Amino acid sequence: MQLIGVDTGGTFTDAVVVLDDGREAVGKAMSTPGHLEDGVLASIEAAAAQLGVGLDDVVAGCDFLAH
Repeated sequence: MQLIGVDTGGTFTDAVVVLDDGREAVGKAMSTPGHLEDGVLASIEAAAAQLGVGLDDVVAGCDFLAH
């Protein structure tokens, strides 16, 4: 099961991505008040990059996302 967890804070937005094979990574991006989706996607993309996969692949394969 592929999982994404996101925490949007006042300064940073953090994401944890867990892939089907058990690998996991944490991504961090600046929070974007007024456009929270930008910070959320940037943090997921940062975690995905650590795993060597693209944002689109992580989001498309996601079974569960918690924010």
